[in-house]
Amino acid sequence: MMPRNIEHILDEFLLHKAAGPDVILCADPFLKCVFLEKLTHHTNHGIIYLDFDMLYSGYVNSGVFEMPNNVLIRRPGLTDWREEITSIVQITSTHEYLIIIDSLNGMTTTLKRRSLALHSIMLMTSLGVTVNTRVVSAAITKKPTGKWKIPGSHTSLTSTTYVLDVIDDTARLKKVV
Repeated sequence: MMPRNIEHILDEFLLHKAAGPDVILCADPFLKCVFLEKLTHHTNHGIIYLDFDMLYSGYVNSGVFEMPNNVLIRRPGLTDWREEITSIVQITSTHEYLIIIDSLNGMTTTLKRRSLALHSIMLMTSLGVTVNTRVVSAAITKKPTGKWKIPGSHTSLTSTTYVLDVIDDTARLKKVV
């Protein structure tokens, strides 16, 4: 597919609603962060940004990124996760929100168990369905052996997975082969 403007990709992404959580895969941590930053500026809904790798909040605190008024950044840890997810579910199950999990890699490391991270994502997704709350999880991926793989995971991506290739202000959506 030909490269397209990021704004066009964001419009398509926000119009299409997946049955479950959305996953953004990117090989470069900075480009992942830039894409998510553009996503925060491209929606008018409330956004809860779960910053597990603290890259986004670091750029906001240093003035590199400007944080929109509709974004609430949270940096949860394992010790406060129960209270944090309870608060998030209460907020996002009554009004339409966008929950950004940055990143899946950082979430599984912080919560110490991949199953806890995945169950939490599914809980947030399923409880927000009636009000169109959407969960977007970003992950850093690698392709060391010809197949895309999420580091620290036993998950290889199938040929039905699409990867968003972000380069500067253009993007290419391609099927994993």
